[in-house]
Amino acid sequence: MIDEEKSRAYLAIDNSRRWCKAVIIQSHRIIELNKELSVYFERMKDFTHFQVADKDNMDHVTDLIKIEEYNLIISLNKALEWLAKAKLYFPEVEVIIERINNYLPHIKEVRNMREHEIDYYKNKGHKQDFFVRPLGNSLSDATSTIVNEDGYFLGGRINVQVANKVFNENYIELKELLDKLWRM
Repeated sequence: MIDEEKSRAYLAIDNSRRWCKAVIIQSHRIIELNKELSVYFERMKDFTHFQVADKDNMDHVTDLIKIEEYNLIISLNKALEWLAKAKLYFPEVEVIIERINNYLPHIKEVRNMREHEIDYYKNKGHKQDFFVRPLGNSLSDATSTIVNEDGYFLGGRINVQVANKVFNENYIELKELLDKLWRM
């Protein structure tokens, strides 16, 4: 591999690895913050023990979750974009992309709708008919979150626990490819 080509291959694989790691970090944070939030919901059942500070903390955790959700969606999309570039140098990356698309097929859709949520709020989004989708017995728009016995779902479409599992597998494979590139 010539130096310029090797540099591009390295950049594509390393950025793919980095964004996969971001998905792992963000999904883990959401899962942990959701556990913390559920403690506050339990406390709310007995208002004699639920204090104003609890309400403030609950609001803070909810805000953090929404910020982490946004970062996760961006990370998911960036990972896919860089993986498409890495596939040009490493055809075996196609397996990683297929795995993501099989388990998390709505990444780009949710990313676009969340990025343009104000347009959808005004009923002007490009794919208005896809903005609201069913999830079991519930409906969710692409900017909402549903937490049920099956997992934590962004936009009713992206299971955070599945994203964490799939991207942990991807990360390991990308590190191996990166190591292989170093040996070339």
